[in-house]
Amino acid sequence: MSHPDLIQAIREFLVDFEMKPSTFGRLYMGDPNFVRNTEAGKEHLPRTVKRAEDAMNAARALRDKSVQPTEIGI
Repeated sequence: MSHPDLIQAIREFLVDFEMKPSTFGRLYMGDPNFVRNTEAGKEHLPRTVKRAEDAMNAARALRDKSVQPTEIGI
């Protein structure tokens, strides 16, 4: 996922879940400044991008009840 695509995916997630950027960063990335730093141009390692993608996918799956929490390690 490219940098602009990651930012767009996070923004859509935040709107969809009515979540503040700092909450996303704190809960899913362990850094309340993650979204702000990403929007400011910080590049991330591929494993960090995957972690963000996985977190968003897991949250959607739980919301949609398509998986059980134990299936995604929660």
